[in-house]
Amino acid sequence: MNWMSDFLKHITVSRSFVFAVFVTSGVLLFGKLYFPEIINPLPEQWAIVVSGALVFSSVLLLWWLIPAAGKLISSLFKATAQFVRSQSLSELEESLLLAMANLADESLDLRSINYSEINLPKLEVLQVASALSKKGLIRINSYEENLISLTSRGRERALQIQRGHRAQEDA
Repeated sequence: MNWMSDFLKHITVSRSFVFAVFVTSGVLLFGKLYFPEIINPLPEQWAIVVSGALVFSSVLLLWWLIPAAGKLISSLFKATAQFVRSQSLSELEESLLLAMANLADESLDLRSINYSEINLPKLEVLQVASALSKKGLIRINSYEENLISLTSRGRERALQIQRGHRAQEDA
C-alpha cells in the first residue's frame, strides 16, 4: 500500500501529467459527442475509471489554479493601487524624482547628498524615498538602503514632471 501513497504524492507534483490525464479522460468521455466518426464510444466497464480520472485531475488542477489566480488578482490590485498613488506626489517627492532623472539609469547614493545645502534632514529624504518606493516609482537597494534607482514607471513619471516644468517655463 506504500506504493499508492508514493504514486499519489508524485501525481500531485506533476502538473503536466495531471493536465494530460484531464484532457485524455475528457476526450474519452465526451469526444464521441463531438467527433463520433473519429472517437469510438467508451466501453461501459471503463466509464467509472475514466470519470474518476477526470474528477481527480479536475480537482488537482483547480487546487493549483485557485491560488495562482488569487496571486494574479492580488498583484493586479497592488499595481493599480501603486499607479493611483503615484499620480499625486508631494513637492519633495517630485524634487527627488527630478534629481534622480538627471542621473537617468544610475543609482543615487543618498550619502553623497549635502543635506545642509538642501536644508533637509537625511531622515526626511529616506522617508520620501520610502514613499516613492511604495508608489512603485523607485527601487531601494535591498542590501544598501542609501542606494536608490528609478523604476521604469519612475522614469516615465519623472519625464512627465520634467515636461510639465518645461511647459510652465515656456508659458
